[in-house]
Amino acid sequence: MRKLCAVLPVLTLFAGLSTPAIAQEGESWETQETVYNVTMIRVHPNMDEQYLNNLKRTWVTGVEAAIAEGLTTEYNVYQTITTNDEGYNLILVTEHPNLASFDATAEWRAKIQRIGDAVETMISEQETDRITSTVYPNIRDIMSAKLVREIKFIDE
Repeated sequence: MRKLCAVLPVLTLFAGLSTPAIAQEGESWETQETVYNVTMIRVHPNMDEQYLNNLKRTWVTGVEAAIAEGLTTEYNVYQTITTNDEGYNLILVTEHPNLASFDATAEWRAKIQRIGDAVETMISEQETDRITSTVYPNIRDIMSAKLVREIKFIDE
């Protein structure tokens, strides 16, 4: 299970979720069902190549397995154009069909097990543990992680 938490940190980011706002009569917007997990990361200077290569082996492998299981629909990695010493310079985004895709049901647990099995065929649990416990802490800092939803404005 440690491997899954390391490979799919998206599953542990529910603290602080608030109830979605409900539009009042006459308001011209609505909250979309799709949920995005947005993580801002500060990669240490001169560590971009090492971090991105390891990210592909761990995080991308896990996210692609989650896509195959239907828990995630898409992912993107963005690098900022400018940065400062205190800010983030990499953004990881995963898209999920809805909040129900995070519900810890028996079906969800089976999918998580299959994701773990798929990841382990690509990279061993020991290698994942080594990367996430000794490599990542030395080359990046997680600045922020949020679950967000898109707001669509309605034409009146």
